[in-house]
Amino acid sequence: MLDAVGRQAEARAVCEQHLRDSMAEPPRTREDFYYDGLANYLLGRHERARYDFERSEGFSPDYYDSLVLRTK
Repeated sequence: MLDAVGRQAEARAVCEQHLRDSMAEPPRTREDFYYDGLANYLLGRHERARYDFERSEGFSPDYYDSLVLRTK
């Protein structure tokens, strides 16, 4: 259980660091918007994630939920 909590905290820190770095240089490409959307989604910021995914202009038509369901 503690290992899972540690991994969750590490994943959260990675997402937050990505978004901090992204603020220094705003997203410009479809891929940038997609990965910002993924980071926001994983942090529970679903409204912002949807905004970013929509700006990814078809880089991937799937939201994270769709990708997860497809792998099960």
